[in-house]
Amino acid sequence: MGVLDADPVSLYPRAMTTSPSRASRARLGGQVSQGWDAGAIELILFDLDDTLCDYGGARELRLRTAFGTALATISLGDRPPPSLDDLIAASIAIQPHGAEHFPDLLGRYGVSATAAAEAVRWYRTNPFHGLELFPDAVTTLETLRSQAPDRPIGLVTNGPAETQRAKIALLELGSLLDFAVVSGEFGVDKPDPAIFAEALRLGGATAASTLFVGDSPVHDIAGAKAAGMRVIWMNRTGAAWALGDPGPDATVGSLTETVGDDPNNCAWL
Repeated sequence: MGVLDADPVSLYPRAMTTSPSRASRARLGGQVSQGWDAGAIELILFDLDDTLCDYGGARELRLRTAFGTALATISLGDRPPPSLDDLIAASIAIQPHGAEHFPDLLGRYGVSATAAAEAVRWYRTNPFHGLELFPDAVTTLETLRSQAPDRPIGLVTNGPAETQRAKIALLELGSLLDFAVVSGEFGVDKPDPAIFAEALRLGGATAASTLFVGDSPVHDIAGAKAAGMRVIWMNRTGAAWALGDPGPDATVGSLTETVGDDPNNCAWL
C-alpha cells in the first residue's frame, strides 16, 4: 500500500485514539525575543521543510551530486573547474525546486545535452536523497507530547500531496503527529489564511490558543500571525528579521528551545 493509499489510522496512529482537549494547559520553554501574551497553548503546529527536516541541506546534496557528475564529463584542459557552490547557488536562484533549467545552466560550462539530461533524470528520481529530520526534531515532539498527552500536534506544509505525504512517511513522523495539512491536497498554500483555518479545525482550537513554529518569514510567520496565532520563528541561520511588524512572538535557533529544560518552569507562559 502506498503512502497516499494509507488510511488516517496508519499514517497518524493517535488521530483516532486521542481527541483534542481544550482543557490542556501545558507550558513551553525557551527564550522570548518579543513580548509574550500569557495563556494556555491548546494546539501546536509545525512547518515541515527546514523546520522539522533539513530540506535545504538535502537539496544542496542532490544538486551537488547531479552537477558534480555532469561536470565530470567535460574536458577542462587548462581551465579551472567550475565552482560547485556557485553553480548550486545559481540553480536555486533560477528555480529553487525544479530541474527544467539544468540543461541551459550546465550548457554554459560545456556539459553536453546528454549529460545534462542525465543530471535532470537523477535529480528527479532521487527526490529524498539525503533528507533527514533535524537532530532535535524527534526529541522536541516527544517532549511536547509527554508534557501534554491530550494536546494535539499538527503539521502545515506547502507542496504537492504525493511528495509531502511521502516525506512524512519516510521521516516516520506519523506516530508523532495528530494530523497534517498539505497544501497540494487542501488547494491553497501558506500564507493563505484558509490553510491555517483548516489546521485549527482539525486541532479543535482557536487561533489565540495555537502556537505555530516555522522557518519561512513570509509563508509561516506572516501567515500564521495574520491568522491570529502565536508564532515562533525557527531561525537556525541567525538571520535578521526583515519584514517589519508584526514579527514573530519569539525567535529560536533550535527546536529544543521551544520546550525548554524545565517544563514546570518555562519562559513562554
